[in-house]
Amino acid sequence: MVDTPWAPTPALPSRVHIVTLRFLEGGRTAVDEAMTALGLAGLPDPGRSVGVDPCLLWSRPSELLLICSDARFAVLALNELRPGRHAQAYALDSSDGMAVFRITPASGSRATGLPLDAQSLPREPGQVSQTRCDGVRVMLVRIAPDTTLMLTDRAVDMPRLGAIGSDAMHA
Repeated sequence: MVDTPWAPTPALPSRVHIVTLRFLEGGRTAVDEAMTALGLAGLPDPGRSVGVDPCLLWSRPSELLLICSDARFAVLALNELRPGRHAQAYALDSSDGMAVFRITPASGSRATGLPLDAQSLPREPGQVSQTRCDGVRVMLVRIAPDTTLMLTDRAVDMPRLGAIGSDAMHA
């Protein structure tokens, strides 16, 4: 596993890759094998994530998201689960369609102005929650005791997200 560049430091990776992994029940094994090749042990349970960078998180019963700063991980996942290779599982590059924000103690004062339900914030590393911010679906992933990632659809124009825009990771 790669050391995370997402530790609470001022530096952010220049590019974050997001791969959507979709599968039917019969395709779960193919996804598990592909993620094992990336060094991720097991698929996350609902409301959980595995790893930091790469990070695999539960999105829906038949969908996981892979977040990584190293393009090699994204390419491997996309190749292993390219459409047509497995009858019941495939991967899609979602990097251009999603935005990722890092919320740390340094950005926390700017992030506290976001309309997020405090009960929806993940409390410990490995927890994932889904909530709404200004009426838009966001996913929150606690990757370290003092670092949370917030994922949202890039097409959404949420003015309040500009408050933490300096902490945006470019997918």
